[in-house]
Amino acid sequence: MVKNTVSILLAICLCLTGCCWNEIKNKTETELLNFKIEYETDWLIMIYADGDNSLYGEILSDINEAEYGLSLIRDEYGLSKAGKETVKVVVLWDGLVNTKYSGTYLLELGADSVLNTEFSCNTVNFSSSAQDWLSDSGEVSINGSGEVAMSSYNTLANFINWCNEHYTAKRKVLVLEDHGTGPGYLTYRNVYNTGRAICQDVSIGSLSLMSTGDVSKALSLAGLGTENRLDLLIEDVCYGASIEDVYELSDYTNYYIGSANQTPGNGHNYTKMMIDFADNDTALEAASGIVQDFYSSYKETNELVLNDMEYEWSEVPPYKYVNGNWIGGAGTPTIAVFDSLKLQDLTQKISSMSELLINEGDSRDYLSGTSYNEYLCNNFVRDDAEVENVLFYTGNMNYLFDLGLMMTRFAYASSTEGATALGGEAWTELCEACIAVQEALAKVIKFSWRDGYSSQDSSTYGMYSIIDGIKTEDFTGHIFGMTICGGSYKKNTVYSWYKTDLAFGRDTSWYELLVKWFSTIE
Repeated sequence: MVKNTVSILLAICLCLTGCCWNEIKNKTETELLNFKIEYETDWLIMIYADGDNSLYGEILSDINEAEYGLSLIRDEYGLSKAGKETVKVVVLWDGLVNTKYSGTYLLELGADSVLNTEFSCNTVNFSSSAQDWLSDSGEVSINGSGEVAMSSYNTLANFINWCNEHYTAKRKVLVLEDHGTGPGYLTYRNVYNTGRAICQDVSIGSLSLMSTGDVSKALSLAGLGTENRLDLLIEDVCYGASIEDVYELSDYTNYYIGSANQTPGNGHNYTKMMIDFADNDTALEAASGIVQDFYSSYKETNELVLNDMEYEWSEVPPYKYVNGNWIGGAGTPTIAVFDSLKLQDLTQKISSMSELLINEGDSRDYLSGTSYNEYLCNNFVRDDAEVENVLFYTGNMNYLFDLGLMMTRFAYASSTEGATALGGEAWTELCEACIAVQEALAKVIKFSWRDGYSSQDSSTYGMYSIIDGIKTEDFTGHIFGMTICGGSYKKNTVYSWYKTDLAFGRDTSWYELLVKWFSTIE
């Protein structure tokens, strides 16, 4: 429901004129500044659309998909169809220089019955109502074409604050769209000239980026916290499903959607996403639909799919294909939904397991002359170990490992059965601690899917079903899909910012275990 009649009449007039976006963006909007714009909606979707980099075209396409999706859930008068939840989508768009939609715009998306690469005539430009923050200088042209630093956590905070001021919603969703590299810190990105991180803003500078901790600062500045959470946070980026990233933002959202691996360039299907919100009244139900949409869009796109005869599958832990990574593989689509409220127990279990290895892992022999710490680290946590699950791409500061698979291997190696098979010494207490991490993971991971090979039902149920035998069409029941940092970009190095900039590094013992495993702190 719209509280301010004059504001909605203005929006309707823009819709009925049949004008194109160029005409809309040049209209004088000073009238909007004379009114308190305040809308009520069931769902408020806030999209932080950072197209000021090499993803300009893909993110623009996503905005067009969302406009088209709105046309499917609204009637000819722009109202929600019967039985549908009301959905409003507000976008902070920043485009690449020398492109059609360069500059920064604050938009409420309107419906568009055609999929194209144009902003809809029904999309309303509210840039003028945010002149105090929409550019670094505090000034913005009347059509909203001023430049803003999307890499600044203040910009993200200002965007969320503006949305909260002008919209009242039963459920709120924040979507971050950009490149992603997993946990990272700006100073070190400059050193290694990676040029890939969340919220990269090329117009400000090729290495103008936002660190993992800065995202947390933005949400805090926007008044979010344990008593005022988002219903859902979606990181439509690569490598956004690390426990370090999820934990960093766990105080600000009930549920979190991210990808353990690279996300395909087109990202999520925003048309179907709009339908998911309109068809459901809880964040978890909508999240389930979003996972199904991702699966439908990308199943069997795995670039590693080869003739079945080229693979030799081992049913014995630590499980592996002889050729090709079963859970790694750059470019393989992955998606997972995490319950933030269950994360605290998981982190405590990780700390308990880590402390065992910190305190006793050097003194306990696994093999003759090889300690537990040496054996586990060398076989499962180094970038050159034969673990088949390391995730890395140019730009990552750390190698990422699937946490569930790592704990499966730790538990097996320390169990009586596994130690006997591998020629080592069992450590029952460690085995039980690793199983406790797995049990906590099962509560955190609500849905997870990883594109699979054509054999063994993986094309239907996903690759995770191959290792645990769980075949559910809604992709529930797996402990895979969340990653954790192991070895770093520089061999045998642990970055000091892992503890100073990341809440997970400060609040758990995992950092101290990494220091124990790797010899150098930088």
